Formats: sequence, structure tokens, C-alpha cells
Amino acid sequence: MKDLGEKSQKISEIFQKNIERITKPTSVKVMLGDTTVTEQTTFDPEGIKTFYSKIMNSLPDWKTSGIAMTSDEDLRRIFVKLEKPAGNYVLLWHMSLQYHALLYYKVSIEVQKIQKELADLLDSTMDKEKEACRNDRQHDKGKTRVPWV
Repeated sequence: MKDLGEKSQKISEIFQKNIERITKPTSVKVMLGDTTVTEQTTFDPEGIKTFYSKIMNSLPDWKTSGIAMTSDEDLRRIFVKLEKPAGNYVLLWHMSLQYHALLYYKVSIEVQKIQKELADLLDSTMDKEKEACRNDRQHDKGKTRVPWV
């Protein structure tokens, strides 16, 4: 059993080093709902899936149902379960990464252009409404308004 514990510890150390390398934060530009662009640090979850795939492909004697992903609001999980019969036992191996995801938009110049066009259109509409009110008041000077009955 001591040998199995040592092997398990070695596997855990190698796994930890790889996960730390894959999830090393990088800076990316993201867009907020109001099209403001800001920088955030993140990692690419695809790297975890690639890592899990390499492990599964290198262990053809182990049975797996593949990579699974879950998401619950901002909490995400990527995991894989492997199993292998060993005499009267079944060895189970579960690898999982859990992380929080803050959702942003990809930076899009097109979205920013459309947002600006909409803002300009709204400003223009408001200006025309104000102008129409001024013209209406000037046109109605000296007239008495009678309420509708």
C-alpha cells in the first residue's frame, strides 16, 4: 500500500504542476454591456480539455465517458472520470477543475459602431422633438387653447 500511496502522491504533484501551467492567467481585452473595453485576467478552459484528452488517450486500458462540463451561474467545472479493474477492485480516478467565470463580451468594433449609431439617432430624435415643441409653442402664441370635452 505504501507504494500505491507514493505513486498517487507523484501523480498528484505532476497534475498540480500541469494545471498551474495551463491556468496561468493572461490579460485579455473584454467588452462590457455598454461597449466599454476593459482588461481582465483569465485562462482558456480549452487548455484543460486538451490536457484531459491527452491523459485519456495515453491510458487506453482505462474506461471513461469523456470530459464533462457543468455550469451553475458563475461556477464552472470541467472534469473527467476514469476507471480500471484491478483484480477484485476497481481503480477510480477523478480529475476536476472548478472555477468562477465572469461573463463579458468579446470586443467587437461593429457592436461599438452600432451602439454609437443608436446613441446618435436617439440624440437626433430628442433634438427634433425639442425643435418641434419650440415651433409648436411659437405657432400657438396668442391663441387660446380650449380643452377637449
